[in-house]
Amino acid sequence: MTEKVQKQFPKTKLFGCDPSPESIKVAQKNHPDITFKVSGADVSCFKDEQFDVIFAAGVFHHIPFAEHAGYIQDLHRVLSKNGVLILFELNPFNPGTQYIFNTCPIEKNAKMLNPLYARNLLKEYGSPTLKFYSFFPHFLRGFRCTEKFLTKVPLGGLYATFLKKETSNK
Repeated sequence: MTEKVQKQFPKTKLFGCDPSPESIKVAQKNHPDITFKVSGADVSCFKDEQFDVIFAAGVFHHIPFAEHAGYIQDLHRVLSKNGVLILFELNPFNPGTQYIFNTCPIEKNAKMLNPLYARNLLKEYGSPTLKFYSFFPHFLRGFRCTEKFLTKVPLGGLYATFLKKETSNK
């Protein structure tokens, strides 16, 4: 995702966090012009309204459910007015995603989030939108033209929940 964001927004200052020092080392080597920090989901070191876009990709299914609301509150705090918070997660309704998730050692202690649960996590702060993503592999590339029409169908392997922070939000 980093490369795609960097290409789309070349003048944007990017910042990345991950609890894995090994992952940060690789990311910093591949993207020396981006600031990376070894950190969990703790954002207390950041200033209020510091970020225009916050993208949490595959993070929340590794955080205990009892802690989700607190992390969302912190992320909302550091999100600028009119900024966008995006939770990108694996779709538990997709059998292929279920199989990959259940056989991947990295996911051993993780629990997938129901997309409606993810949307409800953000509802306290506004009107979140939910979109599903289908990515057809090369041998099914003929179906790729349908991907944009499938964002409301809960069959894609991934989903994203978007929340725009408006000035009237908390």
